[in-house]
Amino acid sequence: QGHGCATKHCDRSRIIESHQPMKRLAIGVILTVSLAAVFLYSGSTRTSEYSRLVAAGDAALTNDDAFLAIEAFSEAIALRGEAMLAHLRRDETYHGRGDLEAAHRDLTEAHRLEPSATRPLEALGDVSRELGQHDAAARHYAAYLAIDDSRPTVLYKLAVAHYQAGREALAIPLLRQAIGLTPGRAEA
Repeated sequence: QGHGCATKHCDRSRIIESHQPMKRLAIGVILTVSLAAVFLYSGSTRTSEYSRLVAAGDAALTNDDAFLAIEAFSEAIALRGEAMLAHLRRDETYHGRGDLEAAHRDLTEAHRLEPSATRPLEALGDVSRELGQHDAAARHYAAYLAIDDSRPTVLYKLAVAHYQAGREALAIPLLRQAIGLTPGRAEA
């Protein structure tokens, strides 16, 4: 009888041991799924908080509260520094306040984050021109036009930057090209 009991114990032990890898696998799957859910939730929470902060910054601008807008955009950047929008919006706020150096920093970062985006390039050209950096302005406008050459206003801005940098010979063909893109329009 003692032997039969020991055999039953041995059989149970073997069964339990044979289920150990399955238990480990099940625990591993549960942990992986749980971690994925946590990451997805925190990612969506970060995205919604980022969107809320950008909207709060826009609302502050609507109420002419530049300080609050800069604070909201700065918090959005701290939350998702890899996103370009908050950098652009904070640039616009700094630019509107006349803080061209801060605007230039945000635009440079926005361009670094999305090198193929044209909006930061045009704004970098505008800020550089306002800072009296006509060569830099011309480089930014030219980079914009390398991506999208259909905007006559950017061609015109490039021509003006070349003219202001003392390169009239480069400005004239660009002006002609801008006029060719907008026949009959007074702005050209």
